[in-house]
Amino acid sequence: MDEHLTDRTRRRRRAIGVASAAGLLGVALLLALDAGYFAHGYAATWYANVEGRRERLTTTTEHRVELPNVHRPLARVVQGWPSPRLPLPARLPEIDVELAATLTVPDGRPHYLAADVEREAEIVADGRALGPEDALAPGAHALVVRWRAQPLPQGDSGRNRRSDSARFALLWGPAPYPARPVPASALVPDGAAWPAARVALYGLGLPLLLLVAYWLFRAADAARPLDRARRLGLLATAAVVALSVGYRAYDYDVMPEFRENADELFATWNGWSLLHDGTTRGWSLWAHDYHGLVEVEQVRFFGESRSVISPYFEHPPLLHVLVGVAAHAGGASHWLEAKLSHTRWVPILLAGLCTLLVMAITRRIEGAGPAPYLAGLLYATLPSIVLQTRVIKEEALLTVLVAGLVWFFQRWRDDGRRTRDLAMAAVCAGAATLTKVPAVVYVPALVMLVAAERGQLRRAGFALAVGLGVSALLPIFGAIVDWDAFVYSLGRQGGRPMHWNLFPRWFDATMINHNFLGRGWILFLWLGFAGAMVRRGVRDTAPVIVPLVAYMCAIAIGTGNWTFGWYIVPFYPLLCVGAGLFLARVWQRPDLLGGTLFVTLLVMYTLNFTLDVHYAKQPASWSGLRTIVTLFVVFGLAPYAAVQVWRESRLARGAAKLATALGLATVVGVSGWFVARYDTLYESHHSLDGDEYFTR
Repeated sequence: MDEHLTDRTRRRRRAIGVASAAGLLGVALLLALDAGYFAHGYAATWYANVEGRRERLTTTTEHRVELPNVHRPLARVVQGWPSPRLPLPARLPEIDVELAATLTVPDGRPHYLAADVEREAEIVADGRALGPEDALAPGAHALVVRWRAQPLPQGDSGRNRRSDSARFALLWGPAPYPARPVPASALVPDGAAWPAARVALYGLGLPLLLLVAYWLFRAADAARPLDRARRLGLLATAAVVALSVGYRAYDYDVMPEFRENADELFATWNGWSLLHDGTTRGWSLWAHDYHGLVEVEQVRFFGESRSVISPYFEHPPLLHVLVGVAAHAGGASHWLEAKLSHTRWVPILLAGLCTLLVMAITRRIEGAGPAPYLAGLLYATLPSIVLQTRVIKEEALLTVLVAGLVWFFQRWRDDGRRTRDLAMAAVCAGAATLTKVPAVVYVPALVMLVAAERGQLRRAGFALAVGLGVSALLPIFGAIVDWDAFVYSLGRQGGRPMHWNLFPRWFDATMINHNFLGRGWILFLWLGFAGAMVRRGVRDTAPVIVPLVAYMCAIAIGTGNWTFGWYIVPFYPLLCVGAGLFLARVWQRPDLLGGTLFVTLLVMYTLNFTLDVHYAKQPASWSGLRTIVTLFVVFGLAPYAAVQVWRESRLARGAAKLATALGLATVVGVSGWFVARYDTLYESHHSLDGDEYFTR
């Protein structure tokens, strides 16, 4: 009895130590983030000229003290526009902002200020306007900068002709006409109240820290190793889902810019209208080809011009309804007033749910080991997935539906073949049709999976009936609203150009909307997927392969030679399942081939975005870059080469595991940096995969 109590006491002390260490580390991280980022910047008040009056729009805290392009300031104006108090402008509004902060000039010599801006800026310090010959003494100064700029219209594919048409940076130095940017650490936002981001840092961060510390305590205090593993697994699952939502939520209303993918508009407008009065509405490229079947309205807003039709059937409405709920909840009193700052939460939260399903599917295939968490981590953090899945597109819901189909099928097959699970899988397959028409192929894909199980033809018929029954709601909806317009819309959508070369794009030509990026990531996902699938039996692989291939064929034929970044999105959850299984093998049983694919595709492609493109193209940089890249390849692959030779060596296996862990940390970290800096990387690395310098 005494010995039992001693063991329990030791576990409890160890648990308290682990939880305390985690809590202290977390608090230190929060304080470092606050001191290094959230405590600095400008308090920004944004204005607009409305009918000759200067009207206040909104206030924000700008922790990024340099605004190198139009994306962020334009997002502040558009997402902060106070509808319906002010009418929506037809033209692109002017940037008019007052940036207020306490500026601390370091000890030593006085400093001069200047502004590197497009158009004009007025600098006021301690109540007086500063000229180029006016210096500020060391110490704290009340600073207000009024900056004005006029963004230019966008170019093709949502890209600005001159992205620096709204550019701002405050400069300082010990001599007039300085050229060195003022660092964020010298600026504290004006005002007594904490900015919203700082409140969220502690308001969300501290409760999460307490929760993490509690679960670490529970895990360390568990008497049985199995209980400990389950609790740690639950904590790891929650962490991956939180990472997935967090990566997508950062700057979600800034990038991709609101003008980059106009499809977000018809989804929002249609959903708002359906919930408001039951009408369907959306913009169309073919508005004037309907020959009187629809009403056409021309609308202009924020420099955009769209032909809006009603009724609207060019895309099924299921996702649109969810987005419409968010628009109404955000206070939109008209379909034009819906804001991305409200509606993009729908794809963000759906992506969090899909991340959870990716891990659940992977766990059904390989219950023990890191595979589920690695699969979820890929889906949670790879930038091409993160940025595309926070865009309002039908595929955002389709990812959840196909992942749900696979998971419910696995449950039905493995857990007693309960009718409820099969029905839910069929509902997911049918609901996919209500989301995107080519996704009707998920119904026969599910039927194929069920029929492949011995003696389950009747159950296959049941799945077919339920799937088709749910799918039939789409033509029923069309018949209720306007059958002729519904049929014409389906035919018009199917009239795209066709050729034989439909499929290679899915393997190495990914995009974020229209931005060709992600080639190395998608190649790794496909090769990892194939590597994992060929090592396993049909029972494990069929639920993942069949829906993937079915939809790939449907979307390739359905879209013809049109290619956009969102078409491939429903592939991502299933590819991440396979790539997660592949990464788990690289971790558990490393070899040279697996390590080579991991290092040369996943890690090295990610590192492209730490490289200045202009610098890389200069001959003066080639020698240094060659040395760095060569050393990275040698040292990156050396551990895997060693374990290939000395297969039973614990040292070699440990070195390979360390290389894998460092590589994953690099990918996750640089991916987070990529997402956070996409407003600048969008310009500096635009369509990197289409740049011959990097692809030849």
